Amino acid sequence: MKRYFGVFVLLCSVLMLVFRRGFLTGAQYGVQFCINTLAPAVFPFSFLCCLYSQSDFCYRVGRALYPLNKRLFSLSECGGGILFMSLLCPSPVCAHEICNMYRKGKIGKNNAELLCSYTGSTSPSLIIGFAGAFLFSSALKGAVIYGVCVLSSLIYGITHRGKMIYENRDMIKQTEIFSFPLCVKSAVSSCAYVCAYAVLFFTLKGGIESVFSSDGFLLYLFAEPVTGIYLAKKASHLISEGWLFSLVCASMSFTGLCTCLSVFSACRQCGLSPLPFFKGKIIQSVMSLAISHLVYGIFFK
Repeated sequence: MKRYFGVFVLLCSVLMLVFRRGFLTGAQYGVQFCINTLAPAVFPFSFLCCLYSQSDFCYRVGRALYPLNKRLFSLSECGGGILFMSLLCPSPVCAHEICNMYRKGKIGKNNAELLCSYTGSTSPSLIIGFAGAFLFSSALKGAVIYGVCVLSSLIYGITHRGKMIYENRDMIKQTEIFSFPLCVKSAVSSCAYVCAYAVLFFTLKGGIESVFSSDGFLLYLFAEPVTGIYLAKKASHLISEGWLFSLVCASMSFTGLCTCLSVFSACRQCGLSPLPFFKGKIIQSVMSLAISHLVYGIFFK
């Protein structure tokens, strides 16, 4: 496997030398995108989520929702607090917090991997403001996209509750010293992972376009949803609004290749398998495609 990876790196290096202008253009756009859009959107959520996970409020939320979470998802109080956080925060942020919980012994390995697989999609502000208001000129449609993504995640969690190993562990109520600098460090780390893979994707995108001159949006929609939505706006005349709506729902549930790579890195670093996350997001993407197609036909036709 390492040998094939080395051949892949060598091939990419040769292509970068031959088509360096396209790769450099893509890298420059990726860095600008991270500085102007991605980092400002990810860092505040990462920081607030770290504060939340270390606060007494997370403990209280997990305890308040424990009866419901135990029945529906077979989650402990600790997992219930993070599940609530996942409704507002993107996947990389949730994955980093779940990994931190696993390192501290607040949640077991099996449950941490399963919890990663159905928590988090894309932040509601991005879905409603960008996918809804920008692409479909309707914040309501953006809210419906967000609702479909959340519904798919929760259904997946409920159907996999039998694989959860019940843990009779209460969330530790602030036994560790609250550290503001550590929250900043954790937020910067989460943001850096996301931005690094985004720059890599845009670099490869620039190189591919210099070779094939492709302006298609479907590939980008599932590789990096923000870029895909931007390109879909320009190509909206090529596909019906109903199918575009469903594809956007599916891509938001999948969260994008860049996000998946970021979660993979976080899981690998603490000894968790990333495969449940990848499998879960694929299944949730298909579920969102089906649910959104039905919802659009009922409410927006």
